[in-house]
Amino acid sequence: MTVNAYRFVDKITRKMVESWNKKKPQREPLWTPLSKPLSECTVACIRTAAIALHDDAPFDQETERRDPWWGDPSQRMIPQGTKGTQVRCWHLHIDGSHAEQDLNCVMPLDRLEELAKNGEIGRVAPRH
Repeated sequence: MTVNAYRFVDKITRKMVESWNKKKPQREPLWTPLSKPLSECTVACIRTAAIALHDDAPFDQETERRDPWWGDPSQRMIPQGTKGTQVRCWHLHIDGSHAEQDLNCVMPLDRLEELAKNGEIGRVAPRH
């Protein structure tokens, strides 16, 4: 499936973002190497898909509708073991029904469990 990243933006915004994407970074991205092997690390999943449990406060979509350059920067903690039927996807620009059917498409929690079981990571964080 091809994703059209510019589907919901006007022509001026599209041209501006396309020009930004063509620029080379002025410096290398900052990167801190791990201080211990991944097999000893606790790993959490960080996401930008606006996922929240059903009883959590919703993400602010109204401000984003008024100002498409803004997005709700807040986060909702999702316990390990949560399934798609237990969440709502509040993201305005992706079809949240996929995440609500299979949370692994935006938060690969089951894959993290497999990595921990296989010893590739130390353990899965209790919350994400």
